[in-house]
Amino acid sequence: MTHLTLVNIGRRFESEGETAFEALKNLKVNNVRGKSVLIFKKGDITKERVIPAYMNRFLFSVKGIAQEAAFKNLASTFDL
Repeated sequence: MTHLTLVNIGRRFESEGETAFEALKNLKVNNVRGKSVLIFKKGDITKERVIPAYMNRFLFSVKGIAQEAAFKNLASTFDL
């Protein structure tokens, strides 16, 4: 089970899924502004990354190909 936590301006959004992409799609985020921190947990592995504002927009404001491309970019930084 994969657990994702997004911290943005003092707010926490959490989700779970079988895969990292499923957990990202299950993450219900509203009104993300600026940079945020994404925490990835799977078993004993915990990784944290700072997500820039433009990537937040692509991950959570749009759907389809742009979101999938942003996730692939994000996945390469997490070494998934």
